[in-house]
Amino acid sequence: MAQKDKTKKKLQRKRSVNPKDEHTHQNLGFCYKEQGELDKAMDEFKRVLKINPKSGQGHLGIGFCYYEQRQIEMAMDEFNQAVKSDPQNEHAYHGLGLCYQYDRKFDKAIHEFKKALAINPDNGYALQDLGYCYERLKQYDKAVEEVRKALKVNPKNEYAHIILGFCFKELKQFDKAIDELKQALEINPESLHCHLGFGFCYYEQRLIDKAINEFSQVMKLDPRNEHARHGLGLCYQHNKQFDKALGEFTKVLEINPDNEYARRDIGFTYKNMKQYKNAIVELRKAAIENPQNMCIHRSLGFCYKELEQFNKAIDEFKEVLGIDPDNEYALQDLGYCYERLKQYDKAIVELQKVLKVNPRNEHALRSLGFCYRDLKQYDKAIEVLNKGLEVNPRNEYIHQGLGHCFEILRQFDKAINEFTKVLEINQDNKSASRCLESCYKSYSRKAEKK
Repeated sequence: MAQKDKTKKKLQRKRSVNPKDEHTHQNLGFCYKEQGELDKAMDEFKRVLKINPKSGQGHLGIGFCYYEQRQIEMAMDEFNQAVKSDPQNEHAYHGLGLCYQYDRKFDKAIHEFKKALAINPDNGYALQDLGYCYERLKQYDKAVEEVRKALKVNPKNEYAHIILGFCFKELKQFDKAIDELKQALEINPESLHCHLGFGFCYYEQRLIDKAINEFSQVMKLDPRNEHARHGLGLCYQHNKQFDKALGEFTKVLEINPDNEYARRDIGFTYKNMKQYKNAIVELRKAAIENPQNMCIHRSLGFCYKELEQFNKAIDEFKEVLGIDPDNEYALQDLGYCYERLKQYDKAIVELQKVLKVNPRNEHALRSLGFCYRDLKQYDKAIEVLNKGLEVNPRNEYIHQGLGHCFEILRQFDKAINEFTKVLEINQDNKSASRCLESCYKSYSRKAEKK
């Protein structure tokens, strides 16, 4: 800072001697901008344009001042003016890219960053920001490639290490991620992004205590950090401390009402608490914000299914299948809903699709077996339900379904065996108790007749 202050004072003296030198105003403007004195910087760049209305650097400087103030449209106008004045101005293209990046128009941002790099392939900031855009688009291999180029230009680029760290986190290469974040922390020991990255790496590995510690460090320095609060909420949710999780997610929305992930996770938390009506309220809001999120639609479907609103559940599972036609769990639950609605032909079609994807899906085998049972195709039902028991011998519902089939076929000894197994698994199953008692009576009468 001391060196920058010396430079600023030197430029101020130079300006006093020659107030019409555009380069002095230009350099002083960038000096003010670097120190966050944006109004003073703007004045200097306007003086540049007064001296030379065609100055690309004047428009560039004003563009970056507007960008820092998040007046994005005005910034873009200035950067475009800079390009008109000098089509080889790499920094103007970089500025345009930053504006598109801020507006989450990552493809357009990439286009502008590539223009900057066509002029200067060693523009480290353009390489870094190009990598960031690829990271946001989940094109992690491309992101890693560009950010590594940025680090060749400047190995002390803190943000390049951070972007690499987050890429490796998404690729589940947690050791590499943590190594990059540690390098960034050496460059800037006060970096909140590093602690945030550590927190999410630990959370993904279910090292929850470590994750909470990292998120808490961020919170000490920045209590309004929505990402750290969200991370804490996820940790509490994992620990089934649902009230604490809801508290953190709610605070996230107080900080940023547009945070779709917090809204979604409030819904997921209510679902885990079996407060399905509250979950539906939040998840429907989340679905409006992100209609292509399969997890939201599947969770909505699950809540409707648990409330036995099967037609609404079917609509949500169809939304999932519109995004991913082979989604095993959506097909499974769709089949279950049709089975509960006694639309057995539709149920069988969906459940057979599940079993093509995963022949050992016990829930699909159970529902398919129940369809055949209710269609009075008892041999098929018994065959399918036995396959379910091969997957999970302690599935009480499959044992109970087999018991019903054997009871209807008057094979009371087999039915007794199945209902007894149900009660070994769950002694509070009253339905199985009644069926077992009925089978014993029927078995006794059958024996007496013999």
